[in-house]
Amino acid sequence: MREWFYNEFKQTGINFESEEEVRLYDEKYKETRNLDDEARYIGDAIAIRQDSLVLELGTGTRELALRLAKSCK
Repeated sequence: MREWFYNEFKQTGINFESEEEVRLYDEKYKETRNLDDEARYIGDAIAIRQDSLVLELGTGTRELALRLAKSCK
């Protein structure tokens, strides 16, 4: 493959298969984000209920999805 071609098979960014990288990522974002507040805000904005189904795409380390899951199916 020519070096100027984009290599879609090369890992870039966070490697979410690495437990250590995920741990460091989560620690970093605890300093700049309040996921409990974000989950509450999103839950209120979409009127989430116990019988709601929520699909989150691009979940990263799934911290937000896990918080939302406490409020719905």
